[in-house]
Amino acid sequence: NYDDKDKITFTNKFDANLGFTTVEGDTLHHFKTNNDKLRLESTLGYKLAKNLDIAMKSKLETQILPNYPTNSKDFVSKFMAPFDANFSLGLNYKPSWENFSLQIFVAPLSAYNYKFVRYENLASRYGIKQGRHHKEDFGTQFIVTVPRQKIMKLVEWYSRAELYTNYARTFFQWENSFDVSLNRYLT
Repeated sequence: NYDDKDKITFTNKFDANLGFTTVEGDTLHHFKTNNDKLRLESTLGYKLAKNLDIAMKSKLETQILPNYPTNSKDFVSKFMAPFDANFSLGLNYKPSWENFSLQIFVAPLSAYNYKFVRYENLASRYGIKQGRHHKEDFGTQFIVTVPRQKIMKLVEWYSRAELYTNYARTFFQWENSFDVSLNRYLT
């Protein structure tokens, strides 16, 4: 991350989540993924006022491992199937109070969304026309983020809600994370 303490900020966040589960009725797979995400988010901001930046955001997202339906050898998703990229230009409002801070990003009519699916047989599953590997559209993006906040002595909370619409379809995602510190080495 970069902050020149005057006008320019550049922040990056990398998330990698991988979780497994067992399914009693699945005779082909001992373990299946139930949480699989690889995401890189970057924001380049230029300060307009005390808590207001004009910002360019980018988000790149895919998954790590293949995902299979129960008792099937045919995968329904895999690395780069799908791959989502979003680039947007908007305003980033970052108010803060004594014990709480917030970030509200609004990109009206200036968000570009690109979806790529490496395997043509999966393309229609992700809204891509037959015979193609990608689609793109423009729309509006709205993101509300609560950066890590200490809510108790050993508990921190992080929340992120994202809305993207091209006015034909709408995508909404809301993530919440509670981190509990067991000691200084393990959370």
